[in-house]
Amino acid sequence: MTIVGTHVFGQTIKVTQGNLDFLKGQHSLRVKYVYDSMRVGKFRNEKDYIRNQMEKLNKEKSGSGEEWRMNWYRSRTTSYEPVFLNQLSEQLKTKKIKVSSKGDSPYTMVLKTTYTQPGYVVGMAKKDASINVEARFFKSGDPEKTVSTVVVKFVKPPKPLTFKDTSLDGRLEMAYEHCGKILGQYLNKTMP
Repeated sequence: MTIVGTHVFGQTIKVTQGNLDFLKGQHSLRVKYVYDSMRVGKFRNEKDYIRNQMEKLNKEKSGSGEEWRMNWYRSRTTSYEPVFLNQLSEQLKTKKIKVSSKGDSPYTMVLKTTYTQPGYVVGMAKKDASINVEARFFKSGDPEKTVSTVVVKFVKPPKPLTFKDTSLDGRLEMAYEHCGKILGQYLNKTMP
């Protein structure tokens, strides 16, 4: 097992299992997303975070909690995943690897979000959103056999949050976008 670690502006990136040799000569990579067992903020699991948010919002306005919950899940496919994929694709162009969430590819990467810090903007107080992810690679058709795992921690937008970045979607989108960029850069530098 090879462990290679890099610190980039507060983010930690390291290979925790296997290596990236399998990517040499590849021309495509399929990407899937998983959010199972994700911790959110101070909550041990996403379910408790969602319940807490819904209760707060429903006290303010009946039904707004359910609307927020639907948006929480929808933003993954409409916002976070596309910007991640776009940035990862942009970085891997130099290695001539086409990245897609559809179609066939010899290898698949599952990006599992293990922790989400939603961040906030309340009055003059603010906190950037951040995520921790695990990128697990396996031969397509054999998901039980991991060939490599890369862990990326403390990913947040490269520029400080401004008071204009008030939406939860916007803050997390910036974190996923930056994650795609730095993970792609890391794969470029590390793969043979």
